[in-house]
Amino acid sequence: MTTHFTPEQFVDAMAQPLSAERQAHLSVCTDCANQLAEMRMLMGDVSRAGNVPEPSPLFWNHLSARVRDAVDAQPVPVTSWWRGWGRFALIAGALGAVVLTVSLRTASYVSPGRGAAADSAIQRGGPTVLSSESEAMFGMIETLAASMRADQAFDVGLAPGGAATDAAIEALSPAQRRELMRLLRAEMGAAE
Repeated sequence: MTTHFTPEQFVDAMAQPLSAERQAHLSVCTDCANQLAEMRMLMGDVSRAGNVPEPSPLFWNHLSARVRDAVDAQPVPVTSWWRGWGRFALIAGALGAVVLTVSLRTASYVSPGRGAAADSAIQRGGPTVLSSESEAMFGMIETLAASMRADQAFDVGLAPGGAATDAAIEALSPAQRRELMRLLRAEMGAAE
Protein backbone atom coordinates (compact mmCIF):
# COMPACT_ATOMS: atom_id res chain seq x y z
CA MET A 1 0.00 0.00 0.00
CA THR A 2 1.42 3.38 -0.96
CA THR A 3 0.95 6.59 0.99
CA HIS A 4 -0.34 9.90 -0.27
CA PHE A 5 1.96 12.27 -2.08
CA THR A 6 4.11 14.62 -0.03
CA PRO A 7 4.39 18.27 -1.11
CA GLU A 8 7.82 17.52 -2.55
CA GLN A 9 6.43 14.63 -4.61
CA PHE A 10 3.72 16.92 -6.04
CA VAL A 11 6.43 19.36 -7.16
CA ASP A 12 8.41 16.48 -8.66
CA ALA A 13 5.26 15.26 -10.48
CA MET A 14 4.93 18.69 -12.08
CA ALA A 15 8.51 18.67 -13.40
CA GLN A 16 9.20 15.05 -14.36
CA PRO A 17 7.43 11.79 -15.13
CA LEU A 18 6.27 9.70 -12.15
CA SER A 19 7.53 6.27 -11.22
CA ALA A 20 5.25 3.30 -11.88
CA GLU A 21 4.38 2.97 -8.18
CA ARG A 22 3.42 6.68 -7.87
CA GLN A 23 1.46 6.50 -11.13
CA ALA A 24 -0.46 3.47 -9.78
CA HIS A 25 -1.27 5.41 -6.62
CA LEU A 26 -2.67 8.32 -8.65
CA SER A 27 -4.97 5.95 -10.51
CA VAL A 28 -6.60 4.71 -7.27
CA CYS A 29 -6.37 7.84 -5.02
CA THR A 30 -8.79 10.57 -6.06
CA ASP A 31 -7.46 13.01 -3.42
CA CYS A 32 -3.92 12.98 -4.79
CA ALA A 33 -5.17 12.99 -8.40
CA ASN A 34 -7.43 16.03 -7.75
CA GLN A 35 -4.67 17.93 -5.95
CA LEU A 36 -2.21 17.25 -8.78
CA ALA A 37 -4.79 18.38 -11.34
CA GLU A 38 -5.38 21.64 -9.39
CA MET A 39 -1.65 22.30 -9.25
CA ARG A 40 -1.32 21.75 -12.99
CA MET A 41 -4.23 24.17 -13.64
CA LEU A 42 -2.64 26.78 -11.41
CA MET A 43 0.69 26.44 -13.18
CA GLY A 44 -1.11 26.79 -16.53
CA ASP A 45 -2.76 30.03 -15.34
CA VAL A 46 0.58 31.40 -14.22
CA SER A 47 2.17 30.50 -17.57
CA ARG A 48 -0.62 32.18 -19.51
CA ALA A 49 -0.35 35.35 -17.45
CA GLY A 50 3.16 35.83 -18.76
CA ASN A 51 5.60 38.24 -17.26
CA VAL A 52 4.18 40.63 -14.70
CA PRO A 53 6.02 43.94 -14.66
CA GLU A 54 7.71 45.14 -11.49
CA PRO A 55 5.64 47.80 -9.69
CA SER A 56 6.68 51.44 -9.79
CA PRO A 57 9.38 52.47 -7.29
CA LEU A 58 6.84 54.91 -5.83
CA PHE A 59 4.52 51.98 -5.03
CA TRP A 60 6.66 50.81 -2.10
CA ASN A 61 6.92 54.33 -0.66
CA HIS A 62 3.14 54.84 -0.91
CA LEU A 63 2.48 51.41 0.58
CA SER A 64 4.84 52.13 3.48
CA ALA A 65 3.15 55.49 4.15
CA ARG A 66 -0.33 53.90 4.08
CA VAL A 67 0.72 51.18 6.52
CA ARG A 68 2.33 53.75 8.85
CA ASP A 69 -0.82 55.93 8.77
CA ALA A 70 -3.03 52.92 9.49
CA VAL A 71 -0.87 51.92 12.46
CA ASP A 72 -0.88 55.50 13.81
CA ALA A 73 -4.67 55.63 13.51
CA GLN A 74 -5.09 52.58 15.75
CA PRO A 75 -5.99 53.53 19.33
CA VAL A 76 -3.34 52.80 21.92
CA PRO A 77 -4.66 50.31 24.50
CA VAL A 78 -4.86 51.87 27.95
CA THR A 79 -3.72 49.67 30.76
CA SER A 80 -5.32 50.16 34.11
CA TRP A 81 -3.22 51.62 36.89
CA TRP A 82 -3.77 48.43 38.87
CA ARG A 83 -1.78 46.30 36.44
CA GLY A 84 1.41 48.29 36.98
CA TRP A 85 0.90 49.10 40.65
CA GLY A 86 -0.62 45.71 41.46
CA ARG A 87 2.61 43.90 40.68
CA PHE A 88 4.56 46.46 42.68
CA ALA A 89 2.18 46.11 45.63
CA LEU A 90 2.41 42.34 45.49
CA ILE A 91 6.22 42.39 45.48
CA ALA A 92 6.33 45.02 48.24
CA GLY A 93 3.92 42.98 50.37
CA ALA A 94 5.96 39.81 49.95
CA LEU A 95 9.16 41.69 50.75
CA GLY A 96 7.51 43.21 53.83
CA ALA A 97 6.42 39.77 55.03
CA VAL A 98 9.97 38.43 54.65
CA VAL A 99 11.46 41.41 56.51
CA LEU A 100 8.88 41.07 59.30
CA THR A 101 9.56 37.34 59.64
CA VAL A 102 13.33 37.83 59.75
CA SER A 103 13.10 40.69 62.25
CA LEU A 104 10.79 38.70 64.53
CA ARG A 105 13.11 35.70 64.43
CA THR A 106 16.14 37.89 65.06
CA ALA A 107 14.40 39.60 67.98
CA SER A 108 13.72 36.22 69.59
CA TYR A 109 17.45 35.39 69.57
CA VAL A 110 18.46 38.46 71.57
CA SER A 111 18.82 37.25 75.12
CA PRO A 112 16.74 39.06 77.73
CA GLY A 113 18.41 41.49 80.05
CA ARG A 114 20.85 42.87 77.54
CA GLY A 115 20.24 45.58 74.98
CA ALA A 116 21.29 45.74 71.37
CA ALA A 117 24.12 48.13 72.26
CA ALA A 118 25.66 45.54 74.56
CA ASP A 119 25.27 42.76 71.97
CA SER A 120 26.88 44.78 69.20
CA ALA A 121 29.71 45.93 71.47
CA ILE A 122 30.44 42.34 72.52
CA GLN A 123 30.39 41.15 68.91
CA ARG A 124 32.77 43.94 67.90
CA GLY A 125 35.02 43.19 70.86
CA GLY A 126 34.82 46.79 72.03
CA PRO A 127 33.88 48.22 75.43
CA THR A 128 30.24 47.91 76.40
CA VAL A 129 28.52 51.19 77.17
CA LEU A 130 25.20 50.59 78.88
CA SER A 131 22.42 52.95 79.73
CA SER A 132 21.38 53.34 83.37
CA GLU A 133 18.29 51.24 82.65
CA SER A 134 20.45 48.40 81.28
CA GLU A 135 22.79 48.65 84.27
CA ALA A 136 19.81 48.35 86.62
CA MET A 137 18.63 45.27 84.72
CA PHE A 138 22.07 43.67 84.95
CA GLY A 139 22.15 44.41 88.67
CA MET A 140 18.81 42.67 89.12
CA ILE A 141 19.98 39.69 87.01
CA GLU A 142 23.18 39.40 89.07
CA THR A 143 21.15 39.43 92.30
CA LEU A 144 18.76 36.77 90.99
CA ALA A 145 21.48 34.66 89.40
CA ALA A 146 23.47 34.48 92.63
CA SER A 147 20.65 32.51 94.27
CA MET A 148 19.90 30.29 91.21
CA ARG A 149 21.46 27.17 89.88
CA ALA A 150 22.69 27.33 86.26
CA ASP A 151 19.91 25.08 84.93
CA GLN A 152 17.27 27.32 86.58
CA ALA A 153 18.84 30.41 84.97
CA PHE A 154 18.69 28.76 81.55
CA ASP A 155 15.05 27.74 82.15
CA VAL A 156 13.98 31.37 82.75
CA GLY A 157 15.91 32.68 79.75
CA LEU A 158 19.00 34.11 81.47
CA ALA A 159 21.37 32.38 79.05
CA PRO A 160 23.83 34.37 76.94
CA GLY A 161 23.48 34.23 73.17
CA GLY A 162 25.90 32.14 71.09
CA ALA A 163 27.67 35.15 69.60
CA ALA A 164 28.12 36.74 73.05
CA THR A 165 29.63 33.53 74.44
CA ASP A 166 32.04 33.23 71.51
CA ALA A 167 33.04 36.88 71.83
CA ALA A 168 33.61 36.50 75.60
CA ILE A 169 35.82 33.44 75.09
CA GLU A 170 37.83 35.19 72.39
CA ALA A 171 38.40 38.14 74.74
CA LEU A 172 40.03 35.92 77.41
CA SER A 173 43.77 35.96 77.93
CA PRO A 174 45.69 32.68 77.53
CA ALA A 175 45.87 32.24 81.32
CA GLN A 176 42.13 32.84 81.63
CA ARG A 177 41.46 30.29 78.87
CA ARG A 178 43.55 27.67 80.68
CA GLU A 179 41.59 28.33 83.87
CA LEU A 180 38.30 28.05 81.95
CA MET A 181 39.39 24.71 80.50
CA ARG A 182 40.36 23.48 84.01
CA LEU A 183 36.95 24.51 85.37
CA LEU A 184 35.10 22.89 82.48
CA ARG A 185 37.03 19.63 82.91
CA ALA A 186 36.37 19.63 86.63
CA GLU A 187 32.67 20.29 86.06
CA MET A 188 32.42 17.48 83.53
CA GLY A 189 34.35 15.10 85.79
CA ALA A 190 37.32 14.71 83.48
CA ALA A 191 40.72 14.07 84.96
CA GLU A 192 43.36 16.75 84.57
